[in-house]
Amino acid sequence: MLQSMTGFASQTLIIDQAQGQHPLHLTIYLKSLNSRFFETNCKIPSSLTAVEIDLIKILKQHLHRGQVYVTMHLHNPNSLISQIDANTTIVNSYIKAIQTIQQDYPQLTGELNLSQVLRLPNVFDLQEIELSESTKSQILQACERLTQELVATRNQEGAMLLLDLQTRLANMQNLLKTIEFQAGQNSAQKKIDMQTKIEQFSLEIKDENLLEMQKASLYNGLDRIDVHEELVRFTGHLKKLSECLRDQNLEKGKTLDFTLQECNREINTIAAKANCLEINTLAIEVKVEIEKARQQVQNII
Repeated sequence: MLQSMTGFASQTLIIDQAQGQHPLHLTIYLKSLNSRFFETNCKIPSSLTAVEIDLIKILKQHLHRGQVYVTMHLHNPNSLISQIDANTTIVNSYIKAIQTIQQDYPQLTGELNLSQVLRLPNVFDLQEIELSESTKSQILQACERLTQELVATRNQEGAMLLLDLQTRLANMQNLLKTIEFQAGQNSAQKKIDMQTKIEQFSLEIKDENLLEMQKASLYNGLDRIDVHEELVRFTGHLKKLSECLRDQNLEKGKTLDFTLQECNREINTIAAKANCLEINTLAIEVKVEIEKARQQVQNII
């Protein structure tokens, strides 16, 4: 099974609090994107930060990898305020500052009234209620359910990624068979050309040592275009990729990515050694399939 790192889930809940307090009206949003590691970005009201550490533990337990964004929107923030007090120190400071301005700038007229004071910043001190264990537990339980919903959406996308990757592997396997056939044709033609040159050298070169040196050089050239070893390794990498896709282990994105890098190295070596236009053209097609697969793999846990 494959699981994508991309997903989204949200939930709105109403949590009853202690007697005399308004219910908590809360919406939670979870979004995850691909990342090399597990990372969280939490946007939580200050009154709810008590749940943040336990929330991150839940996310890490179920999501394993990815950039996870958590947003909590409190629809009725006043439900967590127990008392409102006037900050007389701030009010006195405002009044003194205004009186100073009036003295320094007598041309400015007007009187300060209560409604204007009430609109000034920080004239009230708000005392927040400490979250009860029951409220924290209900929020975390909701986050647990929401995380499971997020996992479900990631699994759905993972299923689509699996189909696409299987198609890429099948395409590479077919291209590899064509390359193997073409490599055999290329090698056979090189052998014919080599035999022709050996016969020609035999007529032109009378020195046996020099003739043997020329033959050895031709044989070495034939060995250098042999890509059998690289084809075998490439086939082995494709087998490993297929086994990894079927593996029940959830975290496999990095294994797939590293194996595809090995495939890319092998096809580059094949194209360089073969020195054949037809094989080079096929190698480009293989590299396109590898790149498409790597783009998909970047989004797998």
